[in-house]
Parts: sequence; structure tokens; C-alpha cells
Amino acid sequence: MQIVNSIEIAAPRDRVFELLADIPNAAENISAIETIEMLSDGPVGVGTRWREMRKMMGKEATEEMWIVDFNPAASYSVEAESHGMQYRTDIVFEATGENSTLVTQTFAGKPVTLAAKLFTPIGWLFKGPTKKALQKDLVELKQKLES
Repeated sequence: MQIVNSIEIAAPRDRVFELLADIPNAAENISAIETIEMLSDGPVGVGTRWREMRKMMGKEATEEMWIVDFNPAASYSVEAESHGMQYRTDIVFEATGENSTLVTQTFAGKPVTLAAKLFTPIGWLFKGPTKKALQKDLVELKQKLES
């Protein structure tokens, strides 16, 4: 399963990247995130790990995540493993003007266990609500940056 969301934000690319990559303060910027527990020290970059508790489809979910690729102002990638699935989110920042940035978020889930592979068809039922939730995160970040 793959989900792609994009949003145009009226703010410079460096500023947009800075807010979206501010993992320690993500709960202050995205209403669905209830808490962030940092599991690594130092500045955010490759190897940064955290535990995120958020509401998804009316239920609380806690996932451990880590950054696997980090290119300041350009992109970063996050991975997680849960319930037999491997997840990856790539976020790309493209300057579309002096004060405008296109953010493209690609979320992909791949089953890695037999049980997850067997339940993959059921997982497609969650594609629409997951896309909507991820888009809501981007809209909230846009509102924060443009206010």
C-alpha cells in the first residue's frame, strides 16, 4: 500500500523543513499526536529514534520510529515496524518560489510476516482514512506556518 499527499505552503523551504522535522515538538504542531518520547539524544538526523502516541481512526496507537535519511531543507525519511508491517514515510520539500514550498509525503507499508501478508487485503480498507489523517497533519502544519 502506498499513499501520496502533497500540499503547497506559503513559507520558505528552510522554515517548512525546520517545523516538519521538529520531532521533539511534533505533539505541539499536530493535533493527532498526543505525546512524543525521544529515545535518542542530540540533534534530529539519521538515527534519531522516538516513540509517538497518536490517535488514528479514534484509537490510540503508539509506534517507535527512526530517521533513516536526512537532507536538511530537502527531504527526510522515517521508518517503523509494527504488527508484521514495515512502514516508510518519505517527505520531500521543493521550493516553488521565494516564499513557497511544495511538501510531498509518501507513506508506504509492506507486510513482512506471514500473518501480515494474509491480512493485506483487509489493510486496503484503511487506506482512505489513513490518507485523510496524514493530509490533516499537513494541513495543520500549513496553517501553523502561514499564520
